[in-house]
Amino acid sequence: ENMTGKMLLRVNEHDLRSLGVRALGCRIKLQREIDHLRRATNKKIAPTLHNKSFFHSIFSLLSFHWTETSETKSMDEGVEETLVSYYYLGSTATIVWGISWNLFFGVAYG
Repeated sequence: ENMTGKMLLRVNEHDLRSLGVRALGCRIKLQREIDHLRRATNKKIAPTLHNKSFFHSIFSLLSFHWTETSETKSMDEGVEETLVSYYYLGSTATIVWGISWNLFFGVAYG
């Protein structure tokens, strides 16, 4: 019988013995490689993040829409939400820091 990739991912130590792999070292090496393939095929492809327009970003930043979260989102949506939140949080911190810097040094040296 021909073995397919899906069948290979289901092979265990007992199957390797029945296939005639008698040496323990060879079974261990094969099982590690099969486990590696299993992990590689189970990885999800990262979603594509969409860049929003400058005006949409400013509106979202000022309306604090980015702070709304939901516990029912999928893992991919959660990752995207986290990255967008970090972007807006960093932007907010930069704006506040810039205004504070200008106020402090504008008064000190103005």
